[in-house]
Amino acid sequence: MISILFLTRNIRRAAFSRGFSNATIPTIKDVDDEKKANRSDKKPEQSKINSTKLFEKIKSIDQNVSTTTTTTTTKPPQQKSPTTPIKKDFASSLTAATTVSEVLELSEKNVNQKNAMGILTKLSMLTASKKAVVTDYENDYRFLKICQILSKSPSSGGFQKVKPSVPSYAIKKSAQVEMVLGVAGDDEASELVKTLSLSQKVRVFSSLARKKTRSIVVLKALALSICFDAANMNLKECSDLLFAMNSLNFIDDMLLTRVANDIGVGLPNNVNKMAVVGSIITSVGILKFRDTKLLDNLLKHVVAQHNLCRPKDLASFILTLAQVNYRPQNVADISSTLIPKISKSDLWIGEWLDHVWALCVLDLYESSHLESVLCPQFLEQFLREQKTEDLLPAQKMKILNINAVAKHFATEYNGPYLDPKSPVNNCRFGYRKSKKILVQGLLDTLTNLFTSTSYIRTSYDMNLGFIIDAECVLSENRTPLAIESEIKNASRVAFMVLDYYDICKGEEKQPNGIQALTIKLLEKNGYNVLLVPHYEFSTSDKVLKRVQYLDSKLKNILKQSSN
Repeated sequence: MISILFLTRNIRRAAFSRGFSNATIPTIKDVDDEKKANRSDKKPEQSKINSTKLFEKIKSIDQNVSTTTTTTTTKPPQQKSPTTPIKKDFASSLTAATTVSEVLELSEKNVNQKNAMGILTKLSMLTASKKAVVTDYENDYRFLKICQILSKSPSSGGFQKVKPSVPSYAIKKSAQVEMVLGVAGDDEASELVKTLSLSQKVRVFSSLARKKTRSIVVLKALALSICFDAANMNLKECSDLLFAMNSLNFIDDMLLTRVANDIGVGLPNNVNKMAVVGSIITSVGILKFRDTKLLDNLLKHVVAQHNLCRPKDLASFILTLAQVNYRPQNVADISSTLIPKISKSDLWIGEWLDHVWALCVLDLYESSHLESVLCPQFLEQFLREQKTEDLLPAQKMKILNINAVAKHFATEYNGPYLDPKSPVNNCRFGYRKSKKILVQGLLDTLTNLFTSTSYIRTSYDMNLGFIIDAECVLSENRTPLAIESEIKNASRVAFMVLDYYDICKGEEKQPNGIQALTIKLLEKNGYNVLLVPHYEFSTSDKVLKRVQYLDSKLKNILKQSSN
């Protein structure tokens, strides 16, 4: 009852507020008057009818007011206009983008690494299809933003929309290089390589070397992309690339050739800057990269500016020539210009040993060089400066090589030789794992080639700084003889295995300096040297094929020795 009265009162207030007239809505006074009239007339039926009419009128007002209130206070939900376009998702927008601008616009909103990778991949595709070039977007702040997301090093201050020419921009351009290192997959990183400029590719290569990240997929993609890039690298970039290849032990012949060509282009313009040239020379020697044109260009440049070179740099160049076993045509320039500027006091004791050994390989030594190493004081000084009780096997090998050269080649040498009781003679030579497999394969093949193992001697040390992998003695008709046979006209054959590290890199598959000197010393001691390079002899081949290979080479080598 109370709720009905309350509702009625609210209905009346609403009605009055909306301007209903007094004639339309009965007042309390009208109702009281009507009740008095009904009582005075004593007409109950008429009173009932009037009450019913009043109730129906109030009810109609209630309905009208409720409809009016609902209409004015409740807003129907807005329906989407049929003409409003539905927002595309990121993948659809990226697929539909056909220009660099459209692709980069997608980076304006918050993107994760997956979306950033999609944007970079799209840019790579546009660049590869020649619909865009790297210079179109490499300085765009949106591109740098994507690079930073991929490099996993977001700036604390967030990304700002400023022109790339503004120095205070939060994202460094190095992010273009580091982005390749930040992605998770090698395949994605190799795709991003295509979006980089030549100098950026070199920086990525160097970054991988510093981080010791040897990703073959990325390295091959970088090497291929650099080789086919139309721009030229400067000498500093060539130096960095050679150093990185050596650090990562990643040798690509095509990339080495490209570097050699760019060095040849940059050397004539390099004046008074020998530090970068010295770095190139050192890397070429360590890599054992034998490119005769490059070495001739380097020699010409070093001779022209030898006054700017330190003695250590000149010794390094001579050592590089020895390591790749290359004696230039204008070798007289080395003897007259470079060697006189190098003295023992300019180098530490180990460098001087390397220098004298290099002169022996190139046949540019003098008696004074040999004597400086073979004298008894040298070993004492070496042990004292090195603060050690014994030499390394490689150092012993070089001293033994120098002593062998002094004995067998230096006819005018009158100085001392290595003391037979010297600890240098106690040098045990071993094989690398790769070479050990090849040597064992050689021995198995020789066992099948000859009727008995008594005709073969293996790992023979002649105290010359190396060991003979295998040797045999053959008669004129190629009949095997006992190893100790001294029959006239018999041929003594030394089998020397050359694995990957024994051969210079480059187009010319030449033995390196160590193996070249070994061959010279063997031939001087009456051996016919039969080389077994790894690219001709494989342990995976059948025994019959290997036997036929060695038999054919024996025929050729004995035929040459008889002529």
